[in-house]
Amino acid sequence: MTLHILCVAYNRVLPLRGLIDSFMNQTDNRWALNIMHDGPAPEGVLKVVNDPFYTSDGRVHYKETPQCNGAFG
Repeated sequence: MTLHILCVAYNRVLPLRGLIDSFMNQTDNRWALNIMHDGPAPEGVLKVVNDPFYTSDGRVHYKETPQCNGAFG
């Protein structure tokens, strides 16, 4: 069984990297992290989510909405 986590984000580069790293360091690898950015992401966020270390793993998934809806934590 795989645990699926949905994280809604908005322009928080360092906390986002910390979040992803926290999951990558888990000893149990039965998880998938789905990150939904509210609106088009700035360059800093894209650098984090497109880091080859994360993208090559296959458990970290990123999407963004076409416009900001104010629907973030």
